[in-house]
Amino acid sequence: MRKLSIDFETHSRCDLKARGAYVYATDPSTGVYVMSYRFSDEHQTHTWAPGDGEPFPAEVARHIETGGTITAWNAAFERLIFWYVVCPDYDVPEPAIEQFQCTAARARAHGMPGALGDCARALGLTQLKLPGSDLINKYSVHNVPWGAIPLEDQALWREYCEQDVATELACGVPLRELTSDEWREYHVNEHINDRGVPLDLDLVR
Repeated sequence: MRKLSIDFETHSRCDLKARGAYVYATDPSTGVYVMSYRFSDEHQTHTWAPGDGEPFPAEVARHIETGGTITAWNAAFERLIFWYVVCPDYDVPEPAIEQFQCTAARARAHGMPGALGDCARALGLTQLKLPGSDLINKYSVHNVPWGAIPLEDQALWREYCEQDVATELACGVPLRELTSDEWREYHVNEHINDRGVPLDLDLVR
């Protein structure tokens, strides 16, 4: 089965750590710097930078439209960016929750760390996550437009995102695949997270 591995690097006025992925993804200021991706039957990682006027990759749109599987590290974030930023802004087909498989969830099922860089080191991989905090602190958290980023730093964004895809794929190799029941449980959990939990606010108060 052909799978698509993806990673987004984004920017926003919203503080991701303080507000969480749902509020971040739905904030009107949130946008995409780059999306790196690789298909499981290819060896090359590609990168889409909408700020350069590049059209959304047709092969990715076809994969989504035909129900193809999408993998990512902490895939809920990529899903929300698809739903609330990429799909409405670039007329991209909306992937279903059930199309996503989270490599971080597979790692946690093995007792591995939930952070990509930590997991790669715990597995003893030579393919490691690049440091990106300087780029994030300089551009993402200040919502700097892509066109205002120097070309050499745009190149660093591409490299950083592509390496995240490579590291995610490398982490997935030694991990066993989750069973269909385990993925069903993961997707149910995602639906619950999306819907929230009803609360009796009078009782809470």
